[in-house]
Amino acid sequence: MILFFLQKFTSNVCHVCRKSLIDLEKIICLDCELHFKNKTIQSLELQQLFWGRIQLEEVFSMNYYIHGAPINQLIHDLKYHKIRQNAEFLGLQLSKGILNDYPCRFDGIIPIPLHPKKRKKRTYNQAEEMAKIVSEHTNIPVLNSLSRVHNNTSQTKKSKYHRWSKSNKIFQYNGGLSDKGHYLILDDVITTGSTIEQASLTIQSSSNCRLSVASSAYTPLDYLLLNH
Repeated sequence: MILFFLQKFTSNVCHVCRKSLIDLEKIICLDCELHFKNKTIQSLELQQLFWGRIQLEEVFSMNYYIHGAPINQLIHDLKYHKIRQNAEFLGLQLSKGILNDYPCRFDGIIPIPLHPKKRKKRTYNQAEEMAKIVSEHTNIPVLNSLSRVHNNTSQTKKSKYHRWSKSNKIFQYNGGLSDKGHYLILDDVITTGSTIEQASLTIQSSSNCRLSVASSAYTPLDYLLLNH
């Protein structure tokens, strides 16, 4: 019941600040939209997160996932309150970033999968919903190359070691990737990178393809260390 009213309430208000939307505004208001850029964040710190762990071609994100950031509400409501519309905005932002900075680069998009039990509870996979929007705007196909075989709990408030140990061997490779291909693994948020690491290792254990990683948001390592 609460979700029903939340979904109905957010249909005509900004999904970030909750102010009423006016003509031509959709999902978020123009004031909040100013906080979102269509250029990718390609920080050295984000790339260093995976150095010595996995081999990746490109690593980029669109927003910082820190306290008070406008992106936080969009991702939280998409994941936990079934506000599926938010995937449209996040996917469109990612699409613009890819088209601006990485045109004609990727042969397919691999969204980080949910375990079937978690997917049934949420009714959809937020990464897959975002990937579908990216595909619509970039013509890059969405691929079902990974399955989740271990239903681990939320990673948000766990230590880096605990996340890694629980993320180990949680995916299964479904095949279908060309050794000559370049594929983009897509997730909503990158924190320690443990989930991305295990997904990449699962693929690379069976395929010689090239991999890159994109997310809607990421938490800078210095911020993560100060707040955990």
